[in-house]
Amino acid sequence: MVAPRGRGPLRTYMIDDSSSSRRTAGPPRARRRRTSDSADSTSGDLSRTSAAAWAMFPDDVFETDLDERIIFANHGLMNRSPEELVGNALSGFLPVEHRRAFRETCILAQKTGQEHSCEAGAVHGPPWWLYRVIPLVGADKKPERLLVVRTNITAQKQDAEHAIEEANRYRLAFDSAKAGMAVTSVDGHFLLVNQALCDMLGYTMAELLETDIYGVTHPDDLAESATQARNLLMGKADSVVVEKRYFHKNGNVVWCRVCAAAATDEEGITQYFVTQVQDISNVRVDEGSRQRHERQALEKGRLDSLQDVAGNVAEELDPLLHELLDFATELGDRVGPGHAAEPIIESLREAVEQRAGFVRQLLTLSRRQALEPTSVDLNKFLAEFAHDLPGTIGERVELRITLAHDLPRVKCDPFQIEAALSSLIGNAIEAMPSGGELILETGAIRLGQAHCRENPGSKPGDYVQITVSDTGTGMDLETQRRVLDPFFTTKPRRHHRGLGLSTASAIAQQHGGSVTIYSEVGRGTSCRLFLPIEESRRDTPMPPTAKPVGRETILLAEDEEALSSVARRILERLGYHVLTAVDGAEALHMFVAGRDNIDLVLLDMTMPRMGGVEAFDRIRAIDREVPIAFMTGYSAEMALESFSQSGAVLIPKPYGMDELGETVREMLDARYNNPEEAE
Repeated sequence: MVAPRGRGPLRTYMIDDSSSSRRTAGPPRARRRRTSDSADSTSGDLSRTSAAAWAMFPDDVFETDLDERIIFANHGLMNRSPEELVGNALSGFLPVEHRRAFRETCILAQKTGQEHSCEAGAVHGPPWWLYRVIPLVGADKKPERLLVVRTNITAQKQDAEHAIEEANRYRLAFDSAKAGMAVTSVDGHFLLVNQALCDMLGYTMAELLETDIYGVTHPDDLAESATQARNLLMGKADSVVVEKRYFHKNGNVVWCRVCAAAATDEEGITQYFVTQVQDISNVRVDEGSRQRHERQALEKGRLDSLQDVAGNVAEELDPLLHELLDFATELGDRVGPGHAAEPIIESLREAVEQRAGFVRQLLTLSRRQALEPTSVDLNKFLAEFAHDLPGTIGERVELRITLAHDLPRVKCDPFQIEAALSSLIGNAIEAMPSGGELILETGAIRLGQAHCRENPGSKPGDYVQITVSDTGTGMDLETQRRVLDPFFTTKPRRHHRGLGLSTASAIAQQHGGSVTIYSEVGRGTSCRLFLPIEESRRDTPMPPTAKPVGRETILLAEDEEALSSVARRILERLGYHVLTAVDGAEALHMFVAGRDNIDLVLLDMTMPRMGGVEAFDRIRAIDREVPIAFMTGYSAEMALESFSQSGAVLIPKPYGMDELGETVREMLDARYNNPEEAE
């Protein structure tokens, strides 16, 4: 028995190969030919099985000699019955486009003694046929006849073509998607990636396919990524949506919204993950900026309401306190000196005067105190003001004064400015219970739009700044955010009402200026009082200067989102490519990843996880040549004294486009010693 096994949808046919079958089988014509040509053959023929049985088989079955002449056929072809086909060449009844492939298959089957097959279709489409040619061997193990099975595979071919079309459509959608797409194995390795993801992360397809999802994920997001992958793998979720950070090839951080789904087999076992990635870096920046501005507007509205209430209360109390003071004075005059009631009257007068001073602070806070502005040389004013300070600040506090040359004049109320400085200095002295340094400085600065957007109440323009710095205990970030609030204080309320710094800020705002505070715990505090220069000086046209632009790459590390946004916008407007990090650890990682492409590093002094000094030391250990600058809100005197040992350049906050641009350009030119190339 010979049993040719079907391929795909083919059936298995049992073929009787006994010698007795030859004597009773088949049509006479076939039997006579075989008797004369191969009387001693041990091979049988297919006709032993009844014609009715063979006709029931859906496939066409033929037995031919080695010249392809038909010995037996179960179905007719080309309007000829099976009996009429016997003795003729099978290929002559096949479609013209099938004949060559069929003949080549028969030749191969004869030469090799093995089954061979071919597929053939019509020129204009269906039907499609599969031809299987199986050699039938004799006693000498050589092919004597051929068994040909022809199967209609049109449906299978159409299904396959449909599957290919579906796969092509999927691949086209995958490759042309604007969002990043990836197929990853369950252990995170990339199996497929599209061009959008490559562009988003800066890698080629080959580079991404050599790594895994964890190799491009921010370290702080690795644990969450692994947790979500486990949830998908264990069937706890069909899909997950997370916001996470990837690293661009150049080291920059890319915020993405990632949607991942598990692809399972018929048994429900996860085979791979399909992931869609959308870049939301700009969305997060815009959303953070919007929330910050909304919070600032809310705080400003709250403070304005509080100041209005304080002003109303002060206006009601002020005349009453004046009356009480007049009554106390009149009563003292009536009883005369030496009277037993004199000490009581004096205590009453002192209490009323103290409360009157508090009411004046409230009036100043609510900006209802009338100003008497005059043109003031702040250098001269500050020198005279500081003349009597040594007796006030005590012996344990050292006073230092640094005055800028050619300082523009300002129009202000000197008595109000004196009150503001007294509040700032009083706060500085209280922060140095064990002594320290009190530093007073003056300088000129131009505040730009970027700074003013992040500091409500500030307006772009040219200002003179008075900086009051101390080397005291400093303040944490939460205290800095509230320190200008009226009545906020970290001291016992019995002795402190929390109006000192808020009063100084109100005085600056009433003059068209502002107050900013920079502080670090254990490193002291710097308070800057900005006052606009006189209108006559402001209208003087400034000579146009070329902006120091460039094309280099700068790594910026700043944990305060507002300050990072300001610096990034300034540098990008000047043409630089800016990589941003939220702390020293991230900056170090980004520097290692993109060391060859980073031309300059800007580090904030105080950041979580790793501060600027530690980041400086580690980066400097990797690269001795890359220029590094510290950005600090401390006064110039304090910054130079504290960080001069590092050899890094110091950039004081706040900074404008001109100041930051000039410093950065100078550092880059000094490194490459070719300023013309940078331009």
